[in-house]
Amino acid sequence: MISIFSPKNKIKSVPLRSLTAPEFVEINFGKNVSTIVEIGDTVLKYQPLVATTQKFASIIHASISGTIDAIEGDFVRIKNNFSDQEYTFSEINLTTITKDNFVQLLQDYGIVGAGGAMFPSHIKYDIGDKSVKTFIINAAECEPYLTADYILLQDQFSEIIKTVDFIAQLFQFKEIVIGIEKTHKNLHKQLNEIIVNSNSSVPIIIKWLPESYPQGGELQLIQSVIGIELARGTLPIEKGIMVNNIATIQAIHNVLFQNIPFTERIVTIAGDSIPNTGNYKIPIGMSLNEIQHQLFPDADLSNFNIIAGGPMMGKIITERNYAIKKGNGGLLFLQKHSATDYNCIKCGDCVNVCPMNLMPLNFVLDNYENDLQKFKEDRITDCIECGACAYVCPSNVPLIEGILSGKNKLKQANA
Repeated sequence: MISIFSPKNKIKSVPLRSLTAPEFVEINFGKNVSTIVEIGDTVLKYQPLVATTQKFASIIHASISGTIDAIEGDFVRIKNNFSDQEYTFSEINLTTITKDNFVQLLQDYGIVGAGGAMFPSHIKYDIGDKSVKTFIINAAECEPYLTADYILLQDQFSEIIKTVDFIAQLFQFKEIVIGIEKTHKNLHKQLNEIIVNSNSSVPIIIKWLPESYPQGGELQLIQSVIGIELARGTLPIEKGIMVNNIATIQAIHNVLFQNIPFTERIVTIAGDSIPNTGNYKIPIGMSLNEIQHQLFPDADLSNFNIIAGGPMMGKIITERNYAIKKGNGGLLFLQKHSATDYNCIKCGDCVNVCPMNLMPLNFVLDNYENDLQKFKEDRITDCIECGACAYVCPSNVPLIEGILSGKNKLKQANA
C-alpha cells in the first residue's frame, strides 16, 4: 500500500448540495433486460423502465418525471416535464419480510454496488444457507479527492446504522465492522454516540484504518479490518464475510424505509482550479454537459482530463453526453500534464506496492510480445487495476495501458 496526497479536507468541509434536475437524463439499462416503455410514453419519477427474468440483471427506474424521448442501444432518454410526480410502489412490510423477499426487493428496486463495480446486490445477498459472521461496511474511500462516503458518515450515519442493524438481524450476522480511514477521525465522537444510541442488537465496531491506498479494495479491506488474507478468486462469503459499500447501504435504506429505488447518488465534483468543488446529490442519468453548465459554465476544459471515479482507478471520459451511473462516486477535472516514457530501470517499486503481489512490469513485456500464455502465468487476471504501480514508477512506464491491453487480448482470445 502507498500514501497519496489528497485535498480531501478542503472538499469535505463543504456542505452537501443538490443539482437542479436537468432537462434530459440518459439512463443505462445494461444487458438481459427488456424495456417496458416506448418512445412518447409519459413516466413518473421512480417508475420502472425495464423488466427481466434474468438473475444477473437489475431493474432501472426513472430519476425524473417526463416523456420517453429515445431508446437507443443500452440507454433510455427521458425529457423532463418538471412535474416531479412520483410512482407509488406497494407498501413494504418490514415486520414480515424474509431473506427471499429482501433479495427480490434489491433486484426490483435496482440496487447495485455503489462503490464502482455496480455488481447487482441481490446476487450478493442471495447466500442460501451460508452463514455470515462478519458484516463489513466499506467506508474507507481511499481514492484521492473523493469524499462522497464521508458525507454519508457525517450526515446520514443514523440511517446507515438503522439499515445495517436490520440486515444483520434478518440474516443473523454476528457482528458489524465499519472500516473508515483515520483522516475522518474528526467524526469519532459523533459516530460512536450514534452507535450507542441505536441500541443495535448486533455488535457494531468502527475500525479506523491507515490512510493508505488501495485500502478500499475488497480483499485489502478484509485484511485490514479483521486480519484475514483471502486468495484472489475466493469469495468472502466462503469465509463467513460479507462486504458492502456504505453508499450501497444508503440506497438499501431508501428502499426499506422510504420505498424509493436507486435513482440518485452523492457525487464528489472536484479537480484543479475549478469552482464549486464539493459533494452533490445528482440524479442518475444526468450528463457531464449539464453538470458543467450548472457548476462552471464558463470554464475552458480543453486542457483537462475528465475522470469518472477517482484519479487512480477512474476512467477518462471524452464524450460530453456521458451520464452519471449508479457506481459513480466522483467526477474529477484534472489538468493534463505531459510525461515522457522511459525504459524500466529495474527498481522494483511497482512490485513492492502491488497489493496483489504481482510483477506489473511483466504485463507490459507480455503485451509487447503478445504472449497470451505468459499473461496467464503472470496472473494478469488477478490485477485489480488500482494504478499503484503506475503512480510510483519513476520511468513512467505505461503499466496500466499494458495491463488493460493484456486483459482485453485474453478476453478476445476466450470469446
